[in-house]
Amino acid sequence: MTDRPRRKSDAARRANQVIRGRTMLIMLLLGVASFTVLFWKLYDLQINRHDELKAEAVGQQTDSMVISASRGTIYDKNGEIMAISYSTETVLLDPGGVQDFVESQEQKIQDAAEEAAEKGAPYTAPEVLDQAYIARGLSRILDVEEETILEHLENTANRYWEVKKKVDQDVADEVRRFINGEIDDEGNQLTTVDEDGNTVLISTGGRPTRLQGISLTPDTKRLYPFGSLAGNVIGFVNANNMGAYGLEASYDDVLSGSTGLTITPTNVNGTPLLFSGGEQMFDAENGSSLVLTLDTNVQYALEKGLESMLDKYDAANGGTGIVMDVNTGGIVAMASYPNYDPGDFSTIYTEGLQAELDAALAEIQQNRSTYETEEAYNQALANARATIQFKQWRNKCYQDTYEPGSTFKPITLATALEEGVVNMNTTFTCTGSIHVEGWEKPSTVPSGPATAPRP
Repeated sequence: MTDRPRRKSDAARRANQVIRGRTMLIMLLLGVASFTVLFWKLYDLQINRHDELKAEAVGQQTDSMVISASRGTIYDKNGEIMAISYSTETVLLDPGGVQDFVESQEQKIQDAAEEAAEKGAPYTAPEVLDQAYIARGLSRILDVEEETILEHLENTANRYWEVKKKVDQDVADEVRRFINGEIDDEGNQLTTVDEDGNTVLISTGGRPTRLQGISLTPDTKRLYPFGSLAGNVIGFVNANNMGAYGLEASYDDVLSGSTGLTITPTNVNGTPLLFSGGEQMFDAENGSSLVLTLDTNVQYALEKGLESMLDKYDAANGGTGIVMDVNTGGIVAMASYPNYDPGDFSTIYTEGLQAELDAALAEIQQNRSTYETEEAYNQALANARATIQFKQWRNKCYQDTYEPGSTFKPITLATALEEGVVNMNTTFTCTGSIHVEGWEKPSTVPSGPATAPRP
């Protein structure tokens, strides 16, 4: 007779049930806690940080380029152009792209050398068009310090650096020829056109090497055809084509227009994905034009007359002049001296202001030891230049206070007559001056008796 297996005792079964129950409870609690943490993390990433992460992803996956709007033209009353924008280009460098280009050349040379060695054939490695080569070429064409270009090329983490802004078309075309391998870093011609119309190297007949990491983008530059004429009135724009002074600043929202944007998908290295179909372009909206009441002919006559008068009488504080249309009140001419050329607004044009600037800079240089840091010293020099420049840019016709003096007497007389304080037969005895309370200097008036004039 075989022994039957012994059944577990009731106590052992109860113990197993308790353990299983506790295990299930712990697993349930751990599951709920894990799900809660995961849910909160997903909520934080997808809801709380949605805009931030979306913007970061767009920045990593796309490359954008601003399209400059053409600034509006400024005309005088007769349609003469006083300020106009024309097309230029900005030269850009991609230090990381240049590094990739150099490494790809070195890899091709290494592969070709190994292949030639396996075949037992001689091999002469071509010149590597490296950072120094590119820096020499761009420095020669753009008149930018070679060391400065090399310094920026060493920063390969940077994918965008403006070498020079607002480059004229002929200079931009030479940069483009350098990029296409048509000229070398010294400007020597490397290519010619063969019988089939293809551009080939003069030396080998092969295709020229196109430089990578250099690009050009459209830009605009402001031109003032009349030079310094009405410079204090027209004003000027800054390096970003924004109005900085004068009418250019006052009507900047009218003249500037709206910039456009080109958005291009890129890979992990920031290289544009060609033929991806995802490129988007938002066209720029050009600015509106501005027609002034100024007449360039009258403006020229006013400025010449003002300059002649100042030279004759050596006016220490310069001078101003305004010509108005008596029928409409429109300003036909407005001049202020000293004047300047809006196309070269940083240059000091008058000897007096230049002498004042030289004296201020000399004083700062003499007291250089009193400045605690080099930054403070350079800031003092910059402030001295800015002070003189603001004096030159200033339009005294409306920015300076004018004390009318004798020219205001008819207003005083008209007021007195209107209030009945005096009449047409009232006489006055003038002693030459009168002291007004609260005013340090006495107010001078013509001496002798005066009679209210009859109409």
